[in-house]
Amino acid sequence: MTLISEAQSPSYISLGTEELKDVEIYDVFLDKEDLMWLATSNGIILFDGYSFKNIPSQNLQSNSLFAFTRDRKDQLYCFNLNGEVCQVGLDSVKIHYAIPDSLLGPEISIQFDPNNNLIVSSKKVIRVAPDKTTSIVEVELNGNRIFPSEIGIHKDGSCFIKYGTRFYWIQDSSAILIDKYNAQLEKYAQIITLNGHPYITSLTDKQLYKVNKGSLETIFNLKNTEIGRIQTISMISENEYWIRLINGKIYRISIDGSETQLDPFFEHNTKIGKIYKDSDQGYWLSTLGENLLYIRNLDLLNLTANTPLKNISPTCVKYDAENNLVIGTKEGEVFYVTGTHTSIIKDIKSQSINLIECYKDTIYFQEHESFVKHNNNKNYKIKKFSTSIKDIIILPNQYHLATRSNAIIHHLNTKERTVLMNGRTECIYFDQSQNLHLLGGRKGLIRRVNNNTTKINLNGQPIQALDFASDNSGNVYVATNKAILQYKNDTLSNFLTTKDGLLDNNIHKIIFRNDTLFIGQQKGIQIYDLTDKTFRNITSTDGIYDAAIQDFDIKGGKLAVATSLGVQELKLQNIKPLGIPKVFITEIVVNDHLYKPEIENIFPHISKKFTFSFRSPEKIRNNNIEYEFMIENVDEQWQKTPFNQNSITYNALSPGSYVFKVRSISNYHIRGETATFKFEIEQPIWFRWWFIISVLLLLTGILYVLYRVQLSRIKLRNQQKNELMSSKLTAIQSQMNPHFIFNALNSIQDLVLKEDIDNSYKYIVKFSNLLRSTLSHSDKEFIEFESEVKLITLYLQLEKLRFKTNFEYEVITNEIEDILVPPLLVQPFIENALKHGLLHKDQGLVKKLRIEFKLEHPEILMCTIEDNGIGRVKSSEIKARQQLTHESFSSKAIKSRLEILQEHYKLDVGIDYEDLYDGKTPTGTRVRLRIPCKPKY
Repeated sequence: MTLISEAQSPSYISLGTEELKDVEIYDVFLDKEDLMWLATSNGIILFDGYSFKNIPSQNLQSNSLFAFTRDRKDQLYCFNLNGEVCQVGLDSVKIHYAIPDSLLGPEISIQFDPNNNLIVSSKKVIRVAPDKTTSIVEVELNGNRIFPSEIGIHKDGSCFIKYGTRFYWIQDSSAILIDKYNAQLEKYAQIITLNGHPYITSLTDKQLYKVNKGSLETIFNLKNTEIGRIQTISMISENEYWIRLINGKIYRISIDGSETQLDPFFEHNTKIGKIYKDSDQGYWLSTLGENLLYIRNLDLLNLTANTPLKNISPTCVKYDAENNLVIGTKEGEVFYVTGTHTSIIKDIKSQSINLIECYKDTIYFQEHESFVKHNNNKNYKIKKFSTSIKDIIILPNQYHLATRSNAIIHHLNTKERTVLMNGRTECIYFDQSQNLHLLGGRKGLIRRVNNNTTKINLNGQPIQALDFASDNSGNVYVATNKAILQYKNDTLSNFLTTKDGLLDNNIHKIIFRNDTLFIGQQKGIQIYDLTDKTFRNITSTDGIYDAAIQDFDIKGGKLAVATSLGVQELKLQNIKPLGIPKVFITEIVVNDHLYKPEIENIFPHISKKFTFSFRSPEKIRNNNIEYEFMIENVDEQWQKTPFNQNSITYNALSPGSYVFKVRSISNYHIRGETATFKFEIEQPIWFRWWFIISVLLLLTGILYVLYRVQLSRIKLRNQQKNELMSSKLTAIQSQMNPHFIFNALNSIQDLVLKEDIDNSYKYIVKFSNLLRSTLSHSDKEFIEFESEVKLITLYLQLEKLRFKTNFEYEVITNEIEDILVPPLLVQPFIENALKHGLLHKDQGLVKKLRIEFKLEHPEILMCTIEDNGIGRVKSSEIKARQQLTHESFSSKAIKSRLEILQEHYKLDVGIDYEDLYDGKTPTGTRVRLRIPCKPKY
């Protein structure tokens, strides 16, 4: 039985089946950001690739909106039949101009001229300027009460308009009747504007004209064709038009030079409204009351859209030698498709048809447990098998079979069978030149050569082979559930995995054609070019049904794909490359407040939580798109998120400058352009440079004032303290001077009593000099080191006169100069050495005194006074016998001076005593005196 099918329809995808149910779509528009706008009976609906959103309208009398048009600033407009011309935005639909009731007619048409004036046609033609001022275009109609209809806008700004059956050019406020057009046109003509030119469609005459100022240019003429009555003509481009007939059929007209090609193209159960072509060369079809249809590729045909293939469940497909297609179904039917004709080879429903093979002019398939061949419109049972066949290789006198029970060779001449392997076998490969079989099944991958069977493993692991394909170079490609392997020269190795670009490791079928591998997977087919090592994917993005692929075949440049939803056929040369997926940042939520990305780029310091929303306007390939995103200096590398998770939140951003980046990436690993949003989180006011500088200046000022006040207090306190200490030192020195003078006079008295006139005179002279120096230094805090040494030397000279010849002294200065020291600080220690150490030494022994100065620190002068007297222990015993228990005035005065000097100058000044011994015999005393000093200059 032979049936003739209707015209094959291109495959399409239905969108908004639930959201647009019972909604009539009157117009469709795709803007520059690929947002899909729908003018419907339920207002304006926006489709952004994720959801359908109703745009709220402001006090419209009717929500049935029609006929999108754009002004010269790309703002979108439409109208309702109540005469309200509306401006369409992302957030609202608001009235731009309301036609007065006196000018509102039964038909409305709107366009914008090159000066961005809104031209409205209703009872009359109204020109609305951008500032909303209006003017009426008067047309002399010889008393006829007819209204204008559609408007055509010429690129020079003039309007072409129809009144009843007459056409006029309108420029400024004048209208010119074009009588010569009226003879060519009839009353059912419509006006279209495309690319700055008006066109006239004549529906009953089946013609299209391009309107020039002085003539009509015929674009196509279908008057003599057998197609039915035209309802609408949709102008896709200057070379492509779609015609919808009254009966619902759609024809596509292609114009190539003077040749016009008319193709029966599409039929749908519901009424098709507007047709729109996008930048990816896909077609959007609006319907009246159902949904939105999308055709990705006109050359991808749905073979099962019409009877007798409608509603079948295909399981396998195969091209025969003549490039005709054989289809097996789950219901046990076998169809033969050639052109637009479909034959039923097997119409008795039974078990599912899971295997079809074509060899020369014969078709083979399995029915129940029998193997059937079809030739000359007849079916012949070849052999009955007790199990189902999984794979077959047909040779002139042999069938090589992989079955659910074993792998065998069925010899046609002898009717004998050769068992290659027992156990379930999924696929079989045979190389006749080597007598080599490769078998894939439950036992793994088996190699059989000349009756010798070996198991092939890869890296010690068994292989689950699912299909084989071979090229012209002796390579055998093995499809497995983990990769595609390559077998050559008895060596098995990995060939392709997901790391190399496979979409899925689970491969169920491979075919080799013309240096290309066609790889069947769960959700698509990959084409791998063995020459340049590149992939091309055919998935739902290209219009393939988004369902599990049951089978596919390739021949004569055509690809047939069977899924659970039907059979599709595609010309491989017409696979369209997809554009690079774009991405747009739609909104930003900061601390739960919504911002538009192009408006707010600087946020206050309290802004911590940022949510970025973005979208890629991929209406049909959302399952094949992911997003990559990052914030510079926050994320070290790009992060990924699925297509349906198109918002990202950062919860704790610190103040600073940032760049948020997002891009889309397809499953072909094609990355779109990066969308960026630069923004800044302000530093808190207390971290801003001007605030910090101001605070620092203020603090500096306060600290300076406090410093000056404190410094004044310290200076005053130090001055008072210095005055007090100076007065104390002066008092002590003043008290020491009489003491020194008293001792000196005692020495002079001793010389006089001894009647030592010469020495007495010398002593008095030196004493007078010493007294003069002492008096001059008594009120000074510091004197020159040389003056102190001179005073000490003069004092020692006086004492030498007292001790006569057995006293020797030595003063060592180590060339110290240019320093200042407190006066009369060393003399009392020299006096103690003489009085308590040397005076009691045996008269016959030499009495020695050594005084040495060393500058061990810039502010401390070390004075060492060493004598060879009787020592401190024996001196104390003498004092005890003499009952001298009180501390001498000089010792008390020196101790007080040193304590004052130490407190005042914060220096380690003081006295250290050391007793000198020869064995246990005292040999003298050493005194180390640390004296404060300071530079002279």
